[in-house]
Amino acid sequence: LAGRAYRDGLGCKQDFSEAAAWLERAARQGERSAAHDLARLHLNRQWEERSAQAARYWMMEAALAGDVDAQFRVGVFAWSGSGGRVNLREAVRFLCRAAEGGSAQAASMLAGFSLTGSGLPLDRRRAWILYQLAERLGDASAKAAAKTVAPLLSAAERQEGRQILKSDAKSVLELLIPRAER
Repeated sequence: LAGRAYRDGLGCKQDFSEAAAWLERAARQGERSAAHDLARLHLNRQWEERSAQAARYWMMEAALAGDVDAQFRVGVFAWSGSGGRVNLREAVRFLCRAAEGGSAQAASMLAGFSLTGSGLPLDRRRAWILYQLAERLGDASAKAAAKTVAPLLSAAERQEGRQILKSDAKSVLELLIPRAER
């Protein structure tokens, strides 16, 4: 894409505004990666015209098109309020989508929500299972977090969690976080 060439200065002079114009054109034509790239450009501190609101908008477009990283980032935007309002329900919904798609970071964040009672009801068993899922998806730090939560659970709760974890990520999340909580 021409937008990436202008963004990175590949074969031309780096020009973020020109990159944004090309990326937006491609994104409006349905190019999911262009929407993601445009959102990331709007977060670039080197660009004077950056906009958290525009970043959130374009990241949402990429997330709705199925981009797992964008789904995670939309969850973070909704949780933090960056580029708009804090919306914990939206954060949970998009973090669930991202975790179902294989995002270890999203599973860890959902575990944190369950452990603190922020965004999801306090549920240590659910937090422990989600940390285990995050580890399985590739988050090395989730193992240590799961170890700190494990002593807070009964042996029966840990065994039940192990049974739940025999399923794929989507099934685990559907069981742990029903649609009513998303």
